[in-house]
Amino acid sequence: DRDQMTLYFRTLLGAPIAATGGNEIGHLDDLLADARYAQPPRVMRIGARLDGRGPRWLDRAAVRSFDATRIEIEPGAIWQLPGRTHQLRLRAQLLDHQVIDLVGGVVTRVNDVVLARTPAGLAVTGVDVGLTGLVRALAPRRSRRLLGRVHPRSAWQRELTWADIDPVESAIDHYQLVDAHAGIQYLSSKAIARVLRSLRPSDRLAILNTLDGESVAAVLEASDPRFRRRLIAQLRH
Repeated sequence: DRDQMTLYFRTLLGAPIAATGGNEIGHLDDLLADARYAQPPRVMRIGARLDGRGPRWLDRAAVRSFDATRIEIEPGAIWQLPGRTHQLRLRAQLLDHQVIDLVGGVVTRVNDVVLARTPAGLAVTGVDVGLTGLVRALAPRRSRRLLGRVHPRSAWQRELTWADIDPVESAIDHYQLVDAHAGIQYLSSKAIARVLRSLRPSDRLAILNTLDGESVAAVLEASDPRFRRRLIAQLRH
């Protein structure tokens, strides 16, 4: 059953963390997913604030059970300080940030992150950019009851798979994406021009630099004259 296999990141935030058979020691603050090699990205570590400090990170292998009501970890599990990493922080770098919708050819906001239970552990399968994600953002503890009153749910729900999005570079800081912006090349020149208008200048350049000369020329041709002049000025610098 998909509902049993699917988790929404908003509903997990703040979940109590405890060693098996012990008292609570903190609450879930973030998750780290490795998107360098795996598709979809796998959750590798959980992040928590312990005694008001944090976040501290714990390897996913030390987690015995994981749901929105309680997260149980191995007794004596070792928490680590954050370090330099190529892993994606779901809360700090994806949630509430912009992504490029490669299906609609627009820039949109991530209202929630969709997770799935797999034999290899939790995986990031997509993002929720619809009203259901916004409801979970505004009322995370009551969202299930509130959304249960909405019919049809599909009118509120809009989820994109991981393969259908392209994170905006300014939102992911030093995280290095594999084949960054590779999906952009499949959009029409007009769609790419529309996407570029919604981005900050540095992100526009990051995308243009992945296109060949012919594609860049086509995007410029598809842009309105005023925006075309701005793009040309950026390219010259």
